[in-house]
Amino acid sequence: DTFGALAAAKTFGLPCARAIMHGRKSMITIDILGLDQYVAGHYSREHEKNLASLFEVSEDEIAFYSPNSTLFHDGVEQISWNCLILVHADAKYEAVEDKVAEYLLRTMTDFSVNVDLRFEYFHGHEYRRHNPDYPRFLKAENIKEAEMAADEAAAEAFDAPLPSEGIPGEEGGIYLGNAFEGKMDALEEKAAADLAAYITMEETELQISLAEEILKDITVEDVPFNEALRKKFQPRENEPLRKYRSFVAGLVGCELRHHLLFAALLKNVEGLDEAEKRLVALGLADVYYYKRVGYDEMVSCVKSRLGEEKFVLVEPLFQKALSDVHDFMPEDAGQSWTDQYLSLRYNCPEWAMRIWSHYGKGVMGKILRKNARPGTISVRLGAPIDPASFYEANPDFKPSAVEGIAYYTGKSPLRRLPDYVNGTIWLERPATKYVLDLLPLETPAEALVYSGLEDSSLLLEAVERYSNVALNLGCKSKNSHVAVSRLIKSKELKTVNFFEGEANDALLTAAVSRPVDLAICAPLSSSFDQIRESPDFLLHFKNEEMEKVLAEEKATLEAVGKFVVTGGKLVYMVYTISMLEGHRTVNNFIMAHPEFHLESERQIFPFEDLDTALYYAVLTKQELAVDPETPEGKVEETPVAPVPPAPSYVDPAMPASLQGK
Repeated sequence: DTFGALAAAKTFGLPCARAIMHGRKSMITIDILGLDQYVAGHYSREHEKNLASLFEVSEDEIAFYSPNSTLFHDGVEQISWNCLILVHADAKYEAVEDKVAEYLLRTMTDFSVNVDLRFEYFHGHEYRRHNPDYPRFLKAENIKEAEMAADEAAAEAFDAPLPSEGIPGEEGGIYLGNAFEGKMDALEEKAAADLAAYITMEETELQISLAEEILKDITVEDVPFNEALRKKFQPRENEPLRKYRSFVAGLVGCELRHHLLFAALLKNVEGLDEAEKRLVALGLADVYYYKRVGYDEMVSCVKSRLGEEKFVLVEPLFQKALSDVHDFMPEDAGQSWTDQYLSLRYNCPEWAMRIWSHYGKGVMGKILRKNARPGTISVRLGAPIDPASFYEANPDFKPSAVEGIAYYTGKSPLRRLPDYVNGTIWLERPATKYVLDLLPLETPAEALVYSGLEDSSLLLEAVERYSNVALNLGCKSKNSHVAVSRLIKSKELKTVNFFEGEANDALLTAAVSRPVDLAICAPLSSSFDQIRESPDFLLHFKNEEMEKVLAEEKATLEAVGKFVVTGGKLVYMVYTISMLEGHRTVNNFIMAHPEFHLESERQIFPFEDLDTALYYAVLTKQELAVDPETPEGKVEETPVAPVPPAPSYVDPAMPASLQGK
């Protein structure tokens, strides 16, 4: 190597050094541009050995380079349609160029309709230093993926208000009467009996028992994660159990984030009922990933509950945790690039992966890795707060990529902090403020913001940003957005019209007096942005409701779009990752309403700086040209680019009307 040659030059003189350098090997690199990185990796595994044989070199002398790149022609992505391959090699390999070219072109047609190939040769001038203490290349068997972070942050959910709670004196406030009148005796007797049973257990057994009950509520009774936790720990009679809530939340969350893997590992284990499989899954969650209970103690706990005979059936699964290689996949999981393997590795149903694969398998892989970990807590710093002073006084908050949005890293529940209680900070994704920052309004102007979302962040951001203009705010129910009413009241705003109801012509006609300069609609969507916040999100996701979701998105866009003044802007936002709900919905709207021109659109991914799954499109309403020569002054429609055909796939779990979309 280079350093060996220099040492030889110093010791033996320059001629010897030249001889050493002259005998060096030359690396061959193959650049693949315009294909997914996953595809390039697959091609490398399958064809590297054959290419090395054609070049007459060892496999260690060939490397593939595949950047996150896309070829464009006339503004259209060419993924899987056109691919460019660049081969960089020493000029001495030109003699085998024909054989290599024929092989590359023949084998690459499996991945791209058209392939362009270019050879670029160089003469010497290559240097290298390889560490002999390590393998020359990383192999699949050398990689140990970092273990997933624990889900203990979910414990904050215990301190979140129940869905019925609000602010006393406001709409949706707390009911101050006795909701359990006539039922208290029975409830107290049951609670006392349950608590007495818990007290007789050892601590680890008690915590596992609590986790089992919560996991059953989630997986069998279809109770959401946060609600199941509140149900167990929030009642006053269960106060002695609250000290276990952080551990139990983390353990159940860990099982849910690996639920598909544990289901696959246990599906062929005969002799266990569903309750016993839940117990084993929780035990495996701890010894594989969570690691809060010692291995021997957890095995002892599970064995005592199952009995010796049944534990023998699952003992090999527990012993996997003692292996140096953290590979917990079942033997029939397939190769590491297959959908089946990725589904189990990242706890994502294959139907969701097919939706995301429309953006390319490389992007899909990044989405899977990001969604496999708990989400961050991001908050909006309201107008009264000076960010610099706030960060200095509150080290648990860190600035995000968007000014005015901070990440909270503290251990104390957010809702206990004074600024949160006072309403000067609130939960908000960075991309929400980012999009509205792109849409400034100056007086005199009027805006309309309709949100079909369950959280209030978009409406709160609209009040914060557009308090200088006439503002119409719409939502399904004001009782679900008490914080918005409070912010309007605290700012003493007189130009805000806050109304409620389903987005339709009748509602908006009654609520909005005239066309507006800026209209923003954010209908309820598949909401894939919530996957990281709720470890059971995809477990409860109901494919059969997608038709209703798509219809609501279309209806909301249609209704809001009618209230945009000529020259004004219409903004469509959905907090998800879906071509069908995003780009295609907007394209269909433009085809039906040629007066709207697409100014910009973007799919924001959770692995990007904005840490959000959000699609948005900005449309401008233009005055259509009228051709006097057309019959009866018919409006001449502005040409709109045809919508490209959607990738076709079939999923038995999806409604028949959506198959192929």
